[in-house]
Amino acid sequence: MTNKHVFVVYSGESDPGRVYHALVYALQAARRGDEVRLFFAGDGTYWPEVLENEHPTMGDMFQELKNRNVIEGVTKTCAMAYGRAEAAGKILPLVSGPEDSRGQIDLLDFADRSYRIWTY
Repeated sequence: MTNKHVFVVYSGESDPGRVYHALVYALQAARRGDEVRLFFAGDGTYWPEVLENEHPTMGDMFQELKNRNVIEGVTKTCAMAYGRAEAAGKILPLVSGPEDSRGQIDLLDFADRSYRIWTY
């Protein structure tokens, strides 16, 4: 049986340690064959542009996660709210959840489908 995980990066520029851990554990799970999805939301919409530009400690993990199709995208409403929609949208898809979640990632649906949810 494959484990299923959703990782959501909410942490912004001031908390790179949490982002590092999200990437490490998402990559670890992907490498062992688990079903893994990673999103950037809230202040975490800061990171795609930084990581894409070869961040010295996290850029390689970001690229591997992209190559493995683990990264689902950036929450569109959050990227717009933080003024990062254009930059983030050039790197990752802008994604929207259902209307009743106000466009946010539908974590309840993932939980209903037996995903373990990790927030950073």
